Amino acid sequence: MKQLFLHIGLYKTGSTTLQAFFQKNRNTLRNYGYLYPLTGSSSRFHGHHNLAWLLRKTKNADPTLGTWQELHKEIETANLDKIVISSENFDSNNSKYINSLKSELKSYEVKIIVYVRRQDLRLESLYNQEIKQGLYSGDVFSFLSQKREGSDYYKRLEPWKQIFGIDNLIVRPLEKTQIPNICHDLLKIIGITDFNNFSEIKNQNIKLGRKVLEVLKLVNKIYENNPQKREKYSKVIANFTKEYWSDYRSYRLLSYSDSLKILEWYKQSNIDLAKEYLARQDGVLFYEELKPYENNNFTIEDLSKEELLTLILTVLK
Repeated sequence: MKQLFLHIGLYKTGSTTLQAFFQKNRNTLRNYGYLYPLTGSSSRFHGHHNLAWLLRKTKNADPTLGTWQELHKEIETANLDKIVISSENFDSNNSKYINSLKSELKSYEVKIIVYVRRQDLRLESLYNQEIKQGLYSGDVFSFLSQKREGSDYYKRLEPWKQIFGIDNLIVRPLEKTQIPNICHDLLKIIGITDFNNFSEIKNQNIKLGRKVLEVLKLVNKIYENNPQKREKYSKVIANFTKEYWSDYRSYRLLSYSDSLKILEWYKQSNIDLAKEYLARQDGVLFYEELKPYENNNFTIEDLSKEELLTLILTVLK
């Protein structure tokens, strides 16, 4: 039976970087005996998002990008016994959906790969991403409160454990002290320990700088009901700030006390996950402790007159 490694994210845990790495090294993987299928991906994205969208029956699903039937055919004709599929869009806690996924993969020996990230950092990253995509314009803590349940990793993985079995779930805590290089880590998981023949890539989805984040929040609010203009001005501003603003990116949006509060939300869940999935009897999931810090309280009003004027002139071009 062919072995299939299914990487399901989670969101904001380096998935785009992993997918770009595997796409770039598709031929190298083949030389090692692994198939990273073409079916379900496209020139716009390197992951197998379309397969997840088809299963969910979302509006993004596009049969021309490859169907499940075509995937099975590609696997069958590839003459390779190990397959790697990746998309954070597979992530779900819906048992019906996960059962449908298992049914599609019934012909393979399946291992589910999940990366988890310390919740305060992941939730800030999710916030940053939704601002970038024009989906949000509010304050960070209100946003995080809405996303609270989705970062309870133990609860989120429960249906996967029930349907695929805990022995088929591989959970990896994403932080530098545990995983210096996520691409090499996933290679090791699937059984490759020689990295010399693989081409490295830069990290994808770099987080927004503090200044552009505040400007895009304002754009999202002004053009909330006009997605075309919102997208137009967001692109102009993003391109402008890359060229003209030397923007400090190593910042925290949450206050230290709010980060403490968030980690307290998930304390027991993280302990249970570490013990059950990683066999860590001390219950420590993340080794990097939260240390006191001063967050950056930058707002749109903190832009200099020169920065505002240059920005306005750029937008009016």
